Formats: sequence, structure tokens, C-alpha cells
Amino acid sequence: MTPHVPDTPTTQITVKGSLANSGGAADVSTAQIRLRYSNRPFLDRGEIDAYVRGAGRLDTVLWSPNFPVARLGSGQRLTWSLSITPRQLGISRFGAYPLSVELVDAAGRQLAVQRTSLTYFPKDHKVAKTRVAWLLPLVDRPHRGDDANFVDDRLAADLASGGRLSDLVGAAGQAPKPKTLTWYVDPGLLDDAQALTRPHTLREGDDAEQKPANTAASSWLDAVRRATASSDVIAAPYADPDMAALAHNGLDGMAAQAVSDGQRVATAALGRPPATGTAWPADGALDLDTLDVLAVNGAKTVVLYDSVLPPATPPNHTPDSIAQLQSVQGPVKALLADSAISQTVGGDTRSPGTAALALQRFLAETATLTGEQPSISRSVVIAPPRRWNPSPAFLTELLKTSASAPWLRQVGLDELTKPPADYKPVPRAGLAYSSQNELSRKIMTQIKRVRSDADRTVAVSVKGTHVFDRALLRLTSSAWRGRGGDTRVRPVADRVADAVTARTEQVRIINKQKPTLAGNDGTVPVTISNRHKEPVRLKLKVTSSNPHRLRVTEDSREITIAAEASHTAHVRLKAYANGETPITLQLLTPEGQRYGKPVVLRLSATGYTTIALFLIGGALAVMALAVISRFLRRRRDAATTESGAPVEPESPSAPMPDAPQGAAAPGAPAPAAPAAPGAQPYAPPGAPAAPGGPARAVPPAPSAGPGNYAPAGPDPQVWPPVEDPQVWPPVEDPQVWPPVGEEPGGRRRSAPGGATETDSSRAGGQWPDSRPMTGGHTNGMAEPGSHHRGAPGRGPAPEGGRHASGENTDGVSESGRRPRE
Repeated sequence: MTPHVPDTPTTQITVKGSLANSGGAADVSTAQIRLRYSNRPFLDRGEIDAYVRGAGRLDTVLWSPNFPVARLGSGQRLTWSLSITPRQLGISRFGAYPLSVELVDAAGRQLAVQRTSLTYFPKDHKVAKTRVAWLLPLVDRPHRGDDANFVDDRLAADLASGGRLSDLVGAAGQAPKPKTLTWYVDPGLLDDAQALTRPHTLREGDDAEQKPANTAASSWLDAVRRATASSDVIAAPYADPDMAALAHNGLDGMAAQAVSDGQRVATAALGRPPATGTAWPADGALDLDTLDVLAVNGAKTVVLYDSVLPPATPPNHTPDSIAQLQSVQGPVKALLADSAISQTVGGDTRSPGTAALALQRFLAETATLTGEQPSISRSVVIAPPRRWNPSPAFLTELLKTSASAPWLRQVGLDELTKPPADYKPVPRAGLAYSSQNELSRKIMTQIKRVRSDADRTVAVSVKGTHVFDRALLRLTSSAWRGRGGDTRVRPVADRVADAVTARTEQVRIINKQKPTLAGNDGTVPVTISNRHKEPVRLKLKVTSSNPHRLRVTEDSREITIAAEASHTAHVRLKAYANGETPITLQLLTPEGQRYGKPVVLRLSATGYTTIALFLIGGALAVMALAVISRFLRRRRDAATTESGAPVEPESPSAPMPDAPQGAAAPGAPAPAAPAAPGAQPYAPPGAPAAPGGPARAVPPAPSAGPGNYAPAGPDPQVWPPVEDPQVWPPVEDPQVWPPVGEEPGGRRRSAPGGATETDSSRAGGQWPDSRPMTGGHTNGMAEPGSHHRGAPGRGPAPEGGRHASGENTDGVSESGRRPRE
């Protein structure tokens, strides 16, 4: 519709549009396009809303001119145009008038209709102009998780020519009165754009791609600086967080961090400090808790939608946009953005016809608002939705119309904070707030968990480096509000969580081997690696799974590790039992919070010190060699005996075993042992029997061989008698033992007098298989007169089992107890 605002009765008004037959409808024929209108303006803004939604009837029909439609087939489109004047419509006074375009068939039945309005402002008409302030949002959703990685490539497309952000800045930059515009800029968006100007990493899922510097991002940042150079700029808190959600979840610290970071980033990106003291909460809504958080962080003015703070009593006109709230910091001004106008210009204006309809609605709303009280100047704030995506042509025309409409005076937002002298505030009801659209509980739980882990990385840093503050703020962005927010935030949240975990694991315990505690009390080394490029300070806590077996004898102590270095801590432990005991190693922050995952090791306590272990090991090795040597020598001698070959005697130079106490030395006569009661005297072969008992035949004793030791000379009190005191026991060959008659391996053999010996009779002494016996030997209980082999170097045991030396060899001690075999 041109012109947008006719000002004379004869002004030629052109109304143009298009007609489309879509959706498989039947062909249209013998139809016409005509106008339907009313010559009475809207009395209030409520009538406009009802009319646009289809309520009310317009009975006046303009029969001429009209546009005939001979035929329009399915899927076809045609354009039409009609020209009229205000006089033809019968309008003459200031106001917005209903106007509709309809398609009717030959019978006059309506086939399609489009409702709009026509605003008329006669020349030289005087009204108290309405002050209109624009708040242009330059906000987007976060595109990075941690600072080093982008989670998608959509920002590059939005910054390129034809993208949303490029069109927004380009069109607004051509506004005729830039000083009267106020920009609301998200520093997080500027930060992301600056990151694009450098080589960066695009990480989508498990795939990572290195991207070059984006030249479109550099161009866009330059355009932002030019467009905002003459305008007021309000810096949003970094990443435009959901301040209400932060306030309701006790994250006031993150809110303060967002405000301070936002100011710093915006100043660096724009080259000048932004305005301070004005806040625009998400969805233009808040409650008293959120208001207090904003006020504590320096907010003197808040921008809300008028539906959040309605009048206490519904008035018959649109109230002024200025109101006041009370916070813990005192009074806070509230600028109430007009919900209807903001939604009108913030809707879809890229589809055919939508931009023209939105512009006409804007004119109708503001004209009717002014006409409600034409003699009183009021103010109106227009704040389109945060992620506004207008058609560039529409935005250009909208700002031009706003600056030129005769009933409007475009001003900066800060001017509205200074009401005129005749201003009378309208009593307001309480804040109407719903938390339905806040960040979900799931998102807030994840934010708290990741933030807790990130805070620990700060706690261990000697320099107190904050690496993840801005990454965490991206998780609180208002972009994740409402339905589907959990899904939209997931890539960002996962990336931040992975980055925090990776940084945490750069300081870790690297023990890989199973530690050993040598001795009952000692230390165990624990190595901690720091791969950060800065020093860290932390504590090591060691916990025993069983303090009754293994106890940690010292509390955790603070450790400082240089950048990119390792440190070995020695933990003192005390073992009460040998064996393995699991111990848990846990790094802690200096404040005692857990840092990273615990490491469980199985510590082995030996009860021996390291030196003792070496000594014991050496002794065992020597013993093993001796046993192996002895075993091999026995095998050799046994093989020789079985083959019938003579056994070479041991070297005469070999030392002889010490004689038992009471035994005679080699070559010397043995002392006579006292005769035991009942012992039979010695009787050589063929001699008569001794008195009191039969004579016994004794085999001749073998000659003494080298190394053999036995009592010298026959003794009537010693049995069995031997001819050579150096040989015992008697054998057929002094170099062969056991005597012929017993097979190697301990099988039974015959002994003089019918006595037998078995392996069990050798318990308590060593009986070499192939050489004279060199160790002590007892036969256990010996019956009087039975064959009993005593210890080498001693004579036969007398009755009662006692040798001449006085030793008891019958297996019964003098006290009457049987010794252990």
C-alpha cells in the first residue's frame, strides 16, 4: 500500500497484491477482487486485534474499482492492483480504518479475504506525539561449547551475506535516525564471531575439522561497529543467560560473572564501553527474586513486556510505558515494551505479503494509541523478539516509517527513563511471572555438576586461572528456554563436560605397578603428573580398605607441582599383617574437595625390609643349590651301585665328621662302655655260650674305610661287635652302604639275628644310599637285645637302648617321654 500514510483526501492510494490458487483447489473463473472497508476508525486497540482475527463485520463495499479474474487454474498465481483515494472511502479524520481485500465469485460469495488497515493523517493536524523507543536485539544462540571448539557451522552462514545477522545489521545500519536507536547486544555473539576470524575447530560429535579464518565474520564485526557507532549499546550479560533460572537455583555468582564478562567482551569487540544499568531479562519477564539479582549487579532499569506488569485497573487507553519496582537495592525503573506492537514487527516478514501487512499493522497500532489521548504525550517501547529475523526490506521501511510518522517521535531508550513533568504513573498490579519457560531442571542439574568440576580446576591452579567460566555461561543461555531446550543444549553441554574432564585429567596419579611395603612400617611412593602449563597445588589422600591390616599413619598434605612436571609423594604406612590390601589414592583440592577419579592399588605388605629380603633370598638360593647338588650326587652313586661298579671312596682330604662326645678318635682305643644290665657278653664265632644265655654268631665286621668312624675293639658290652673301630655300621664293603641285602630305595633287608630295617627305622637321621653313614641315626624303640643301629662313631646300644656315651637312643627320653622323630 503506497503511500503508507495518505495525508489529503485526494491522495492516490495504490493497493497491490497477488492471488494464488494453491493446494489443489479447483479452477477459479468469473471472479473479481474488490475492497471492503469502514469509514469509522478504530476506537481502541482492542478493536484492531479483534478485527485482524476476523471478528466484526464491514458492511461497506467499494464496487469500483475492482479487478476481474477470468480464470485462475490450480497452482497458478496472478498479481493485481487497485487505486483509491481517501475521499472515495469517505475518510477525513486522523485514525486507522479497517480495510479488506476479498475475492468473490459471480454470485458475490466470498472465496478469499485478507484484512488490513489504512491509516490517515490529515495535513496540519496537531497531536501530542507519542515517543517511541526501539530496542534492537543483536542476540544469537551459543555456537561453541568450550572456547576452542565450535559445535556447528551455522554462525558462519548467519554472518555471511544473506544471513540473518548480516541482514539485520545491514538494514538497521541504514536507519535515518541512528542516534535514536538502542542496540541490545549479546557479548557472547561478538565473542563467537571473533573466534571465527581465527583458524578454529569444528567438532560435531566425534568428528573434528580444522577451519580457516572466516573473512565474513571480520566483515560483519566491522559492520556492527559502524551501525552502532552513533547509537546507544546495552551489553547483555555474557551469552544472554536465563537470569531467572540462575536466581531460582542459587547461582547468583554466575549471574554476576555474566554481567562483568559481558561488559569486558563488548568493550573489547566494539572499541568503546557499552551503556550500563539497563537489563532486559529473557522473554521480558521476571519476578522479585530475579529483580533483586539484577539490581545487585547494577541494574537501575529493567525492560519488561507490559503483560508482565499490567495496570491494577484496566484503563480505557494504553498506559504510559514507564513504571517503577522495588528491589533490595531500592527503586528500579521499569520500561514496559508494548507486547502487541513488538509481536507484530517480530513476526514472519519474509513470506510474500507479510511485510506489508506487518507495516500497516504497526501504523494502525501506533496511530490508534496516539488517538486514544491525542492531547497527552505518552511513550511506547518496541522490543522485537531476541532472535529477530526480519526481512531486510521490511526493517529498512519500518525504521524509516517510525522516524517519519507525523504522530510519532523516535527517541533513545534512555530518554524514556526521564518522564515529563506532567507524567502521572498508572497504578500497577504485581508482577505476573510464570517459570514454565525457564531452563529445565535437567539443564540446571547438568550445569551445577559441570560447574562444580570446573571450579575444582580453578581451586588447584596456583594462579587461579578460570578456563571454563564463559563455557558454563553458554549453558545458561536463554536460547535453551522453552520446549526442546534440552535437545538444543545437548551438543554444547557435552562439549563443555568433555573439556572439563580433559583438563581435570591433566593432573593425575600415574602409578602403574603394584606397590610393596617392605617391613611393617615404611613409605610407599606415589607419583602425580601435572601436564598443565602452570603450577598446581593440591592434596593427596590415601585410604586403607582395612585399617586393621594396613593403616595410613599421616594425614593428607598439600603438594605443589610445577608446570608440566611430576612429583613423587612418599606416603607412610604401617602394616599389621602380611599380604595384599587395597588402598585408595584420591587427589583433593586445597579445600579438601575431590579432584578427579580415585585410583585403587593393591599394596603388598611383606613384613621384611628390603635388605632382609635380599639376605633371605640369598640364603634360600644357597640352600637350593646344596639340595640340588646332594640330589645329583645320590643319583650318581645309586646308578653306580646298581651297575655293580666299585664306588670310589671320598677324597681322604675331605674333613671327617666330628666324633660324638665320648667316642674315640680315629686310631685310638675307644673307652669301654659300662655294661648295661642284662647285656650279653661278646662271643666270637665257635666260642661257647655265655653264662646265662645262648651264644650268638656275629658276622665279621668290615674293615674301616676312609672317613668311617666307630668305637675301637670289641667290647662285650657293645653290640654288634666290630673289628675295626673306624667302621660303623658293619658292611661287607666299607665303601658300600646300605649293606648288600638291602636294595636302594629303603626296601626291607635282613639284618643279623633276623632283625629287619625299613625306611621308618631311619627317621631322625640321614642314611646315604651309597656311602657310609655320616649323620646321627636312631631306630626308635629298641627291644632289649634287638638289632639297633646307633649314631655313627658309637658302639652298639646296650640293653635299655643307651650307648656307651650315655646317650639315650631307644626313642624314650630319660624323663619317660618319647622324643619327636
